[in-house]
Formats: sequence, structure tokens, C-alpha cells
Amino acid sequence: TPVSSPTGLGAVIALDIRASEPGVSAAATRPARRRATADAKPGERSIKEEKADAPIAYYEGREVTKGKGRFGPYIKWDGMFINVNKKYDFDDLSEADIAELIEAKKKKEAEKLVREWPEEKIRIEKGRWGRHQIIKGRTRVDLSKDVDPLEVSLEQAQELLAKKKPKKRTK
Repeated sequence: TPVSSPTGLGAVIALDIRASEPGVSAAATRPARRRATADAKPGERSIKEEKADAPIAYYEGREVTKGKGRFGPYIKWDGMFINVNKKYDFDDLSEADIAELIEAKKKKEAEKLVREWPEEKIRIEKGRWGRHQIIKGRTRVDLSKDVDPLEVSLEQAQELLAKKKPKKRTK
């Protein structure tokens, strides 16, 4: 149980006694890093306890981990963060749910790339709200809606990229 003591300067010092018990580290008592059942005693590991970065499944030989981020629950697979919407029970994801989420994300990522010139490291991707973008490194140029991205040649793409000056770094 936490113990608080006023210091006289308006600040309060809080000490968690469980962290000073033998066999229990301070990191093990942080609720954000692990979950335990309500009947678990301090210093004891419960059966349902799981670490935040522990894999919940494997898909195509790679680990699938889950977490809760700023934009809600997600799973992470092969460097991709995949949102888990309310249609799924986040605390009890099945292998079929995980496979469905990953396949949908892979399909969405594949549809994003419209055209690519790997030698010049230039690509045309579908934008977030329907517009297409020509991308080279960190430089992005939006195509107007009347331009067909499949009709853009390499020379046109290079010309549009050359017109746009890279943003200057401000300090």
C-alpha cells in the first residue's frame, strides 16, 4: 500500500512499500507494464499475468504483440501497427481475428502503391483522402485530381519533384 507524507513545502512524497519487499522490483509493480488478477498478492505472479511486449500469437512465423496506444487498441506484426476496432474483443482475440486483421492491412498497404521506379527511388502512392502523391525520400508532391497517376512518366515525376524545394530546417 502506498504511504504519503507531506513535506511542509506543499509537496507530497509517496512511497510504495511493495517495491521495497524482497523479491519484488519497482518495475514489476508498475501497472502499465503488466496486468495481474485482482486476487494476486504483491510479489506473487498470477496465472493470467502477461507482459506488454510478450507475443500473443505467431503469423507467418513472426510475432504478433498487442498494446493500447494513443488511438486505441492495436496489434503489431512485422513492424506494422494494425488498429483493432470495436468489432473485435481486444482482450480475447482469436487466431482467425488476428489473421483477418493482418490480411486486411496487407491488402490496404499493397493497394496504396500505384507506381514505382525503384532505380530512382521514386514512387506514386494513393493519398489519404483520394489524392495521389509522388514521393522521393522525404519530398512529397501532391498530384491534382485531374491527373491520372498511371499516365505520369518518370520524367514528369522528376520534374514535379524538382519544382518543389525541400523544407528548410528551422531551429
